[in-house]
Amino acid sequence: IINESTTYAATFVGGDLNRAAALAGIVPIANGVGRAISGQLFDMTGYRTTMLSVSVLYLAAAGVLTLSLKSGSVPVLAAAFLLTSLGYGGVLPLNSAFTARFFGREHYAVSFSIMNMNLIAASYLGPVCGGGSYAGTFTAIAAFAVAGAVITLLIQKPDRA
Repeated sequence: IINESTTYAATFVGGDLNRAAALAGIVPIANGVGRAISGQLFDMTGYRTTMLSVSVLYLAAAGVLTLSLKSGSVPVLAAAFLLTSLGYGGVLPLNSAFTARFFGREHYAVSFSIMNMNLIAASYLGPVCGGGSYAGTFTAIAAFAVAGAVITLLIQKPDRA
């Protein structure tokens, strides 16, 4: 969504790239806000609630993105961009906090780097699983959100020796 936000928004505003860029401006703002919110939520509630919240945001985003595609509504698209970016904004602070809490500060740099390799997979799998269509991509987002929620429920903190 981040990469395609202006292009996708342009279809909603008659190809006017200035209006599309303004609409897509929601993405980086919500991304930043999502980082602060997820970091605070992690500190208050822990990893499981925060990770499930991000999955729920992504699932809602997939639904609203699909609705935007069907309706052609600019306000619906704005809501979709907001939800998607709030969820995405939660990924980096969650990875950092999760890595530190689960694996400690020793070897944090390499552990955090390995944790962030999920972004490599997501960058590749999202478009591939979407099959080159927006509808397919939105379905892939929903599927990965559900998978993320299930995995979150299965995670157990490792025992410390």
